[in-house]
Amino acid sequence: MDFAYSEEQSALRELARKILEEQATPERIREIERSEERLDLALWRELAKANLLGAALPERFGGSGYGFFELCLLLEEVGRVVAPIPAWPTLVLGALPLAEFGTEEQRRRWLPGVAGGEILLSAALSEPGSDDALRPATRVAADAFIDVEAMRLVLWQAAFRLARGEPATAEVAVAKYWAAEAGHRVAYAAQHLHGGIGVDVDYPVHRYYLWARQIELTLGSASPQLETLGRLLAEAP
Repeated sequence: MDFAYSEEQSALRELARKILEEQATPERIREIERSEERLDLALWRELAKANLLGAALPERFGGSGYGFFELCLLLEEVGRVVAPIPAWPTLVLGALPLAEFGTEEQRRRWLPGVAGGEILLSAALSEPGSDDALRPATRVAADAFIDVEAMRLVLWQAAFRLARGEPATAEVAVAKYWAAEAGHRVAYAAQHLHGGIGVDVDYPVHRYYLWARQIELTLGSASPQLETLGRLLAEAP
């Protein structure tokens, strides 16, 4: 391992140290600790102006295109003065996972604001009954995600065959079954996930439930589709 810093790394480290030593003085930190926010947002914006908050973020989202090593150099300097800024939660817990695993829309929505010092992020790491992020006590809406993906898959499979003029009796029955069974299940779960507020007509969730139920009853519920599939399987050679 080469322990020597590159010119860019040394420059980043020195710039961060200069800004932090000048602004995160003991007097300034005491003042911030007595405030309601307890965050030095003015210092945060100065680091953003110096392009330090986006050090490890892609250039196309306003970052500098460096990596985790350069981010650690910045965090080391933040730690030297114990600066009251959300560097660790925003840059490590929030921005890095978004940059690595987020969708393109999520990256465009959040990362430029992080690099510009306008958006603060964090992560949910603990909860009542569990302080191990790898073993959460709260379970969540994944069954619904799988249901929705399955509905999409069988829909497009049936649509593809119909568009090509190919036989699609079984595929249509499968798609209608999933739309009826899983559509009802997902809409029902969404209502309960929102604390039952989904039944309130002032909240938009009720529309999904009503439409799903109406279409199901109009075009055929799950049971007839299973009968159709059973008949097709029985008749298959």
